[in-house]
Amino acid sequence: MKMKYISILLILLLILMIMIPACKMTTSTITSTLTTTKTQAIPATLQSTTTAMPTKANWWDKFGKPKYGGALTQRISDLNPSFDSTSFLGYFDDIWDQFFTPDWKLDRNNWSFHFGNFIPEEYTVGGLAESWNWTDPTTLKVTIRKGIHYHNKPPVNGREFIADDIVFTFDRFMGTGHGYTKPNEGYTSFLVAIEKVNLIDRYTLEVKFKNPSPWINMRVLLDPMCQYWEAPEVVALGPHTEDLNTAIGTGPFMVHDLVRNSTMTLIANPDYWGYDERYPENKLPYIQSVKYIIIPDDASAIAALRTGKIDFMGNQSLTTKKVIEKSNPEIVTMGRPSGGTGIGMRLDLQPFSDIRVRKALQLAVDISSIAKNYYEGTVSEEPCGIIHPGEKGYCYPYNDWPQSLKDEYKYSPQKAKQLLAEAGYPGGFNTDIVLSSEGTDIAYFEIFKSMFAEIGVNMEIRPYDRATAESITHSGKTQGMVGGTYAATQPPNIALRTWTTGATGNIWFLSDPVVDDLFNQLNTKAASPEDAQRIIRTFDKHMIEQHYVVVGPAPVSYALWQPYLKGYSGETGLGRNGARMITTFYAARVWIDQTTK
Repeated sequence: MKMKYISILLILLLILMIMIPACKMTTSTITSTLTTTKTQAIPATLQSTTTAMPTKANWWDKFGKPKYGGALTQRISDLNPSFDSTSFLGYFDDIWDQFFTPDWKLDRNNWSFHFGNFIPEEYTVGGLAESWNWTDPTTLKVTIRKGIHYHNKPPVNGREFIADDIVFTFDRFMGTGHGYTKPNEGYTSFLVAIEKVNLIDRYTLEVKFKNPSPWINMRVLLDPMCQYWEAPEVVALGPHTEDLNTAIGTGPFMVHDLVRNSTMTLIANPDYWGYDERYPENKLPYIQSVKYIIIPDDASAIAALRTGKIDFMGNQSLTTKKVIEKSNPEIVTMGRPSGGTGIGMRLDLQPFSDIRVRKALQLAVDISSIAKNYYEGTVSEEPCGIIHPGEKGYCYPYNDWPQSLKDEYKYSPQKAKQLLAEAGYPGGFNTDIVLSSEGTDIAYFEIFKSMFAEIGVNMEIRPYDRATAESITHSGKTQGMVGGTYAATQPPNIALRTWTTGATGNIWFLSDPVVDDLFNQLNTKAASPEDAQRIIRTFDKHMIEQHYVVVGPAPVSYALWQPYLKGYSGETGLGRNGARMITTFYAARVWIDQTTK
């Protein structure tokens, strides 16, 4: 029996010895197979069922996919447009394409497009211009895109837009050809840098500038105020200010109807040449119509926004924002830089021609208190100059100010009174300020009035309608203060030009050789953006040191829009009405999500 068990045990051991190598071989084979599978490409037949690695997201993906159709309705405060570009400021500019446009794909964290018509050159791309290059410091060669057409309306009937249409326009404005010998006075200041625009061929032109300053020269072509390409066929009809049928451009929308001082409707141009830069396969525009409605007062406009009668409002106060967020939390709100409103003065007259008086007035203003209490902590407590601090590189930033200059902007009624006494006004003085009652926050100026009173300066607030206020200030009839502008959101070269001796808009009657010289440098020596930044930053520093404006905090205004308006990031600008409404460049690229409307 014992031998039997031993025999069985030996047989089992033999079987086990045979199985062990087999197990090792199988394990090795499996390991080898797994290793090979890791390095092999996935067969094409399996790729459709394999989870792909996610592609890098674009910053605009948050808006969802664009949709066609729907109407964009927005409030406007006045609506009496001209359709003849010789009328200049009254001309309706929302039917045109421009030489250069914002880079729509640019991440808004890099540049927000919240600064009106100021878009640095590096953040623009070609619009009408397909390509361009400087052949020398005074000559820019531009090739325009083929296949751009005027709106299909008589007498132009949708013909192709060509380079000679641009040359014709400049000749008409400047009096330099096509039968025109006298310049249009409205455009003189805007086009002063240009000597002549010449035709090269059907799609090519050259712009000859007077001075070798490529930066300022490009600002001319980036300014939408100089890009109204009226067709010669329309101009030949004669004056056509009131004729709706002559509103013929090349842009994404066409004027459909107009009830003056009431409503205007634009409809999509079915022959528009443009495609969405974010979605290159999508033809523009998405929205089928844009409607403007006159709503003169803010209270009625707020009610219209709350009830969905309008889709967008710009330039609104913190109070309005809070009201909307409480009543309609679904409405999107966004803070945007707003041109600062301060106290300007007749700088050519006593007492304001004395810098000690100007310093005293600034020391009387508690900027920190205004920021914390009036603006409820929503704005910076740091003072700034004529150039908005958001226009980085061009402004003189507060962090760079020496402590001695910071102290001149720090609240100190005691120092203010001492300076007034040194200037010969130990008991203060009486003055007034002329303001436009339209769109002006009178309560803000009441704060200045109360602070000035603490140092013996009694300021009477005199509000007028806009036309009267402008007539008084521009003609020099005021002897005291005027509503000053600082922290401008306009192009910095425009801000500098406004303060030069004798300039239109110089309501302070400043005549400062330093400012005039810097403006001359900008027009003759700014070969690069870096040159322009250095010159404008020097201007801003000089204005801050001279206290030419009594400033408060740089404020913020608010844009409000319906949640179904998609693809929009609060951009402003690109035209005369840029601060008030979504101009047609933007309107062509946003859309209405009608499923949520």
